[in-house]
Amino acid sequence: MTDDRRTLLQRTGIAAVSGTLLYLSAPPFKIWPLCFVAALLLAYSVRGVSARRAFWLGLVGAFFYWIFAAPWLVGTITRFAGLSTAIAVVLFLLYCFGQSLMIAAQCALSAATRTILGASAAAALCALASERYIAAVFAWQYAAPLVEAPWIPQVADLVTVSGVSALLHGTATAVVSALEESRAGALTKSGKRALAVWLAMFVGSFVYGAVRTKQFSNADARPAVRVALLQPAVPPLVRWDESAANSILQKLHWQTGEALRERPDLIVWHEGAYPYVLPHQAGIDGLHGPPVWTVREAPPIVFGLMSAGQGATRYNGVFLRNEDATLSTPVAKRALVPFGESVPLASTLPWLAQIFSKSGGISPGTGTPLLRTRSGLLLGILICFEDTLAHAAADAADGALLVNLTNDGWFESPTALEEHLLMARWRSIELRRETVRAVNSGVSGRIDVLGRMAARGPVNTAMVLHVTARTWDTRTLAPHFARWGGFVASLAVIAALLERSRRALVARRAARGGSSEPTKSSEPAPASDDGAAK
Repeated sequence: MTDDRRTLLQRTGIAAVSGTLLYLSAPPFKIWPLCFVAALLLAYSVRGVSARRAFWLGLVGAFFYWIFAAPWLVGTITRFAGLSTAIAVVLFLLYCFGQSLMIAAQCALSAATRTILGASAAAALCALASERYIAAVFAWQYAAPLVEAPWIPQVADLVTVSGVSALLHGTATAVVSALEESRAGALTKSGKRALAVWLAMFVGSFVYGAVRTKQFSNADARPAVRVALLQPAVPPLVRWDESAANSILQKLHWQTGEALRERPDLIVWHEGAYPYVLPHQAGIDGLHGPPVWTVREAPPIVFGLMSAGQGATRYNGVFLRNEDATLSTPVAKRALVPFGESVPLASTLPWLAQIFSKSGGISPGTGTPLLRTRSGLLLGILICFEDTLAHAAADAADGALLVNLTNDGWFESPTALEEHLLMARWRSIELRRETVRAVNSGVSGRIDVLGRMAARGPVNTAMVLHVTARTWDTRTLAPHFARWGGFVASLAVIAALLERSRRALVARRAARGGSSEPTKSSEPAPASDDGAAK
């Protein structure tokens, strides 16, 4: 075995360990300090390698994370797609591969641009760009497990969770670069400077987080809203059985009646809870289908359903039933889940559409996801996995309270439910809004503005959970960063790639004697962390 192949094998092993540790930092283990170690090992494995090798190493690291984190998907596919276990395993492996492309692309882009941007800046910018724009079935941010950590998550109200990921990767790369230079016997001034800057930002995030934690720890003075969260635990196949619609609605009526005993200010049903189709427009409860509630006077009820637009258009919608039994203009889910609510390339690959024949056919919503009660309470509505996306939640920032309606019954695994909840908690930190979650099978509960679970119910259990939420009007920078941070980072990465190509072209021309410009190789001798060639 050659030294080069041996080195690649060693680095592949390190990348695999990195992914395994990242898995241990997330649910169900939640050993969050391992997230830092995972980032360091990933940075160590890709140091100084070509973009192609960096892609491979990033792919391996992420694949080892997903292979451990998502085995529940095999059971989901066999139960609900009606496929054999063998096909489900193949699809699961393809899913893990697809989910791993984000980190793989991040590492490859970082390797390709480090001589232009500097190693640490490249790692941070490529993390921002990749987490925003590299497609995945389910969104995932590298720093997500750190929501369990003290203080550092609170910086997300400035830069979102992806900004925390960028800080993590940038700092890890600076530390690894400094250690490598020290081991070589020459820690350069630029290396020292980069290490000092990134460590200062890293430590500063903890200090900032400590200050914000103190500011938001006492919420007793904030206006209170008593919310009843219905969790009927309807089995997913039963939910879409038309013959079961009446019994499902009866169960929701019974739970609503139980909720009214505690005199709530707001009642929330889960995503798709109402088992009939209503027109996607404002109206009157009971006019186009069985009533959501049988008594005219009742507190506002937020409920999810499948609504019908013009022609064959369908929406994953949410209505607000007002106190006088009128129905508000609905909002609809804007970020659809691939292979769950839409089938990418279905027209090009008919066999793919056949496999996922129970998916698709849902149109994305438009407009601002806000609903206002007659009392003036403005609710920011996040449907299902929209609470895992900072840019989707940014549009709900004007709401005084975030309301998430979800049906996670398809997954059944408690680990999958906890993974979803883990990412949802970041939205409360970013926007400094409390979130109430009504989830068919759990986890229903209340998340405070520090991202902590202030109340939660059990999973896979029918229940009504009463919580007292607090409304806030604090403004943060996170919504703006969610909209523009990844975009600006992508522009910087593209500019660096163009500059790299320009240098390579100049070098080729110089090698042929066709240019009098000073030559700069696209892959010069190892560069210091500030990007200057040594």
